[in-house]
Amino acid sequence: MPKIPLEDGIHATTMTLPRCYIDVDHCKKLIDALRHYHRKYVDKNRMFRSKPNHDWSSHACDSMRYLSVGLQELNTRQTAPQSVADNEYRII
Repeated sequence: MPKIPLEDGIHATTMTLPRCYIDVDHCKKLIDALRHYHRKYVDKNRMFRSKPNHDWSSHACDSMRYLSVGLQELNTRQTAPQSVADNEYRII
């Protein structure tokens, strides 16, 4: 999995969700977690925090984020993964 910023992963998830079919009966916990994923609001600064709140919903949403980033990686890959290591060694 490529290491990308959290915001990019969240964006990848929001782009992937409209293309997903989620079974309402069997995936109720995931749907609830996606609905409850949020950022805390700081009254003092009158703005939301930059990172999402880490609670019960964040683990399921992180798994959805990993899926989305992985799918994005597969879609952008131009060639098949390398099956044999490149060998640039000269034998003397």
